[in-house]
Amino acid sequence: MPIFEYFCKDCGADFDIYLPASSDGRKVVCPSCNSENVRKVYHVNHCSSSENSGGNSDSGSCFSGG
Repeated sequence: MPIFEYFCKDCGADFDIYLPASSDGRKVVCPSCNSENVRKVYHVNHCSSSENSGGNSDSGSCFSGG
């Protein structure tokens, strides 16, 4: 099950929630204040790869920025 990060616009809480792929349209509620005024937080993954003579495609580095 995928984990999604949310931010509550009312109380400022950050929280993670497990949601099955079939949960489209489900209301997400803040566990701190029970508000439905939440937004999903999106992170951009930054990856770089370095080519070497061995052709190893696993030689790059990735980190998540948010």
